[in-house]
Amino acid sequence: MRGLSQQKIDKKILTVISVTTLINFMAGYNARLAVVGIPTIAHDLNADIWSMTWIIQGYMLGSTFVQLIVGRLSDLFGRVRMFNLGILIFTIGALASGISSEPYILALSRILQGLGGAFLMSLSVTILTDNIPSNMLGRWLGINQITWRAGAIIGLTMSGFIIDYLGWRWIF
Repeated sequence: MRGLSQQKIDKKILTVISVTTLINFMAGYNARLAVVGIPTIAHDLNADIWSMTWIIQGYMLGSTFVQLIVGRLSDLFGRVRMFNLGILIFTIGALASGISSEPYILALSRILQGLGGAFLMSLSVTILTDNIPSNMLGRWLGINQITWRAGAIIGLTMSGFIIDYLGWRWIF
């Protein structure tokens, strides 16, 4: 019986690590991907430099704005519930960014996506801390943080290819 329960624990740990690491990668990926598309997005939306600044910085502004209160919200309403809400907000922001037809709508969509990203970045660490045994925690927290940075680097690179072959709307 002990072996079966250990398998359940291992499966839960693998699930937690997989979900939080993938989501953290996506949050990092979306942090700077619009930078590569500045000329294309500006031309397509007839956006000026100020609009483009908000489009590029909107994600970081949104994620910074709520990151301080995410912890308290997760204490009140539950970590997993707030993490799932973050996924929903992040996804709605991404979809809205991709269908935006005006610069200010794209900027607001990126801010919304950043709000969701704040939940994901903060709570991925908390959820890992809650579910990973202490003898494995340092390694997985490090890997989780590296995936955010890897996502940011890959986002800058991949967004150029995506813009060239599919159009800027697909980068979000």
